[in-house]
Amino acid sequence: MTPFSCCTTRVARVLLLTGEFAKAAVMLKSVREFFLDKCMAEEAGLAGLDVADASIALGTVDQARELVFRVLEEFTRARLNDRALTALAYLRDVLPTTPQPSHVVRHVRHYLDRLRSEPTLLFLPLPD
Repeated sequence: MTPFSCCTTRVARVLLLTGEFAKAAVMLKSVREFFLDKCMAEEAGLAGLDVADASIALGTVDQARELVFRVLEEFTRARLNDRALTALAYLRDVLPTTPQPSHVVRHVRHYLDRLRSEPTLLFLPLPD
């Protein structure tokens, strides 16, 4: 991660936590594009999930869903960890029907963060 992207990502995630979703989304989209330009699919995908979280909070769930589809495609093309693909496929499938879409996005995002240091960690869906 570059200093720019690392700092920007951290600031944007703080904005998410403090409810400044529009500001966070703008920053995260920029970071995502940076990572895509550098062919860093995993980093771009994580930023994409944060953008999806902001989009849901802003009431644009359809945009969040489209972004999750793109992230899954990017992870598939990059041949990233099968467990990551499983978690993203779960998110793709459950996002249209879940009453708490942000909760599911955060669950998968947290799992993908953990998967980096625990590559054999199994993905468990949220309980019904």
